Amino acid sequence: MNGSTRCRDRLIMVGRLVMIMIITGVLTGCSGLGQRTAAPPDDWRTEQYRDVTFRVPADWAYAYEPGPDWCGHGLPDDGPGRPYVSLGEPSARLEIACPALPDNLITEHVAVLSTSSWPTTPPYDRPDGRTEIGNGFWEATRTVASVRLRVISRDATLAQRIADSAAAAGDTAPCRPDHPVITDHAFRPEPAVKLGTVDRITLCQYDLGGAARPGGVRAAGVLAGAAGQKLIKAVGDAPVWDGPRCPADEDRHWPDLTVVLRVHTDAGLRELILRQGGCSNGAGPVIGGFDDGRTVRTATAETCRAVLVEPLRIDSGSGSVFARCVTRR
Repeated sequence: MNGSTRCRDRLIMVGRLVMIMIITGVLTGCSGLGQRTAAPPDDWRTEQYRDVTFRVPADWAYAYEPGPDWCGHGLPDDGPGRPYVSLGEPSARLEIACPALPDNLITEHVAVLSTSSWPTTPPYDRPDGRTEIGNGFWEATRTVASVRLRVISRDATLAQRIADSAAAAGDTAPCRPDHPVITDHAFRPEPAVKLGTVDRITLCQYDLGGAARPGGVRAAGVLAGAAGQKLIKAVGDAPVWDGPRCPADEDRHWPDLTVVLRVHTDAGLRELILRQGGCSNGAGPVIGGFDDGRTVRTATAETCRAVLVEPLRIDSGSGSVFARCVTRR
């Protein structure tokens, strides 16, 4: 074998080794079924539902995922549009049977629901994993703690990344998944000696537990800086709630809204609890207010609406509470 032949053979071997290294690197970086993708970017936001947190792109909106009544109940944004996050499900659905949602109406989104409420009919009966579903979309499904996530995107890697970001809510979660307000409707926070200067307020809305289904975190939001300070001042300036009651022949809805305000200040972390309820006729007084552990302050339209930042919302309840707390659009 002459020198030129040996040189050629060495070059061929080097080339093969380089190709093997490239292929190995590509395969290692791919996100196949059951593999974990890279961590979400820092500009994503954190969401919480029940005992699970997950992350999504910061510009995704909020809406409910179309249900079996989609043909009579409408679609998010009146059809395919902006990506969105669906936390839980509406308090009521129309009793109609619509055909399967057409592929051309699929919208990029993530839907989260308690495993106890997860539908068992197609397409929800698929096991955890990643599936191509139609019109170029992929579905990544994952179960964590008591919650199941269903992520829909044309970008399979993005769908998997959102699903993989889900984790059981720990000490760093925005809201306590086991807060006493879930089961104790009379629970009061530790009295605050001083609130101090507000840095931010974490807003934790809770669904209350009952015989039909367990309660837990409904949604988490935040008021930062001046907006949080303005709310705390307005609450402190409000009169003491004097406890109006429903007429003797009326039952009360108590409460329609429960939000724990975790107030982060230079004096430490303090809690306020906003509860709002009404009478069964829908036209009576609004019951409850902001409880700091010592005093319950009257809520107003300004202060209640300031608390209900997205994704916090009221879907059902007393008409009086709606009139006070929900901004008409």
